[in-house]
Amino acid sequence: MPFARVTDARQRGTLLGRKNNGYQVNVKRIVFILICACGFQSKKSLAQINLVPNPSFEDTIQCPNGQGQVSYCKNWFNPTDNSPDYFHNCGMPSVPNNFPIGFQYARTGIAYVGLTPLYNTPNGREYIEVKLLDSMIQGKQYQIEFFVALAELSDSAIDRIGIYISKDSVYNHNSFLLNLPYQPQIENLQGNFIADTLNWIKISGMYNAQGGEKFITIGNFYPDSLTGVVSVPASWSAIAYYYIDDVSVVDSGWVGIEEEQKQHSFSKVYPNPSSGKFTLSSEITKGEIAIYNVHGEKVFTSTINHGSTSLTTGQPSTFDISAQPDGIYFVRIQTAEGMLNKKVVVLR
Repeated sequence: MPFARVTDARQRGTLLGRKNNGYQVNVKRIVFILICACGFQSKKSLAQINLVPNPSFEDTIQCPNGQGQVSYCKNWFNPTDNSPDYFHNCGMPSVPNNFPIGFQYARTGIAYVGLTPLYNTPNGREYIEVKLLDSMIQGKQYQIEFFVALAELSDSAIDRIGIYISKDSVYNHNSFLLNLPYQPQIENLQGNFIADTLNWIKISGMYNAQGGEKFITIGNFYPDSLTGVVSVPASWSAIAYYYIDDVSVVDSGWVGIEEEQKQHSFSKVYPNPSSGKFTLSSEITKGEIAIYNVHGEKVFTSTINHGSTSLTTGQPSTFDISAQPDGIYFVRIQTAEGMLNKKVVVLR
């Protein structure tokens, strides 16, 4: 539709705020509203920024021409002496066909990485690590997720894949074929075996930042004794091999009052340090509680079910791990909404 030219001064004045057919147009108000809307949209967009650089592994330093070349993927690196793989359709192994490992389209784009969270040698592991674009801020909550798919070469599927969030890199060139002794804050639920070779499976969770965290590491942090394994038919290699794609860490804002209260009620662990006997209380009504040592070995487990088990809703409960050696232990409560963690110290 053609626009009419405004040539009369009185007509221009009408457009700038005078009445015209019962309506009044206020240019300043319109500009103000537009600025506010743009600012709101800008803040909304900022809040959705992914802190993971090269999250879907598209950007290359050079195209891969063999296995064990995750270092060719920009920003990502191998924190151990093992050999995670990089797949990109510009090289070999390619995407989607990377025989003999498997055939898998990228979830987005034209690239992904692959690693072995379970070897045919005791506690054999591969990991990938990346430095975030910015450090996490204390008191903020972050939505963290990544996607995995089992490769066809695998003869096994496992339930232990997660992300460990840290202030410093976990790089250890002496950890060849060994699980890193860290407790992942975001992980697949125990007993939920990831055996799908066609679809990408999401692993996600919310993380309340302590402040200063700027590295994430992906892999299986548990020893073989704590890793659930199931056999997968029509496969030929005695390992579990997984593709990884679309990793994200997104600022979800400040932890709300209810969440702070939840964390505060759970964080009331006393005495701490202790001789191995300590007390905690929680408002959680349903979930699982477990205590781990620094090697990721579970030393205690129980189920919370509306206060009918060892952890009574809203009431202090006492736990005894005095049979364990002195050291640091991690208390974890897993619920449908997420995960709560607390560190306890046994010192005699």
